[in-house]
Amino acid sequence: SDLVIVHRTNTYEGQSVAATDLEQLAEKILNARSGKVEKSAKTKILKPDYNLPKEVMLDQSVVERYSGTYKHPFLGNFTVRNQESKVFLDTNIGVFRLFATDTDTFFPEDLETLMQFLPAPDQATKFTIKPVFGEDKKLQRAIMYY
Repeated sequence: SDLVIVHRTNTYEGQSVAATDLEQLAEKILNARSGKVEKSAKTKILKPDYNLPKEVMLDQSVVERYSGTYKHPFLGNFTVRNQESKVFLDTNIGVFRLFATDTDTFFPEDLETLMQFLPAPDQATKFTIKPVFGEDKKLQRAIMYY
């Protein structure tokens, strides 16, 4: 059919789609393709169901303060690094750009969880990550202790 179907799911947040659902979707697309072309068809621009915060620019000294390797309680090590005036988060599932929304708060690319950088209350907490869950057991934010 000379057709490519791209399916995206937020697997970083634990979401998934059953293979049978994808097969049904592909079947519906192929069935629709054999029908008469609708000349008045219009494209629809889809937007994320969350609001992207406005990015702020941070002083280089602030970014350097947050740089380092942080230990997550069950996901291993995450590294925050600066590259060409941009902040990145290296994880075992990928590399994400971090967009500053405030002096200490970042919005990770492709993730819906805010990250907040706070001074560690003690030496044992330094360079650790504390996940904060809501009542619905969804990750609300991650506190990065520097």
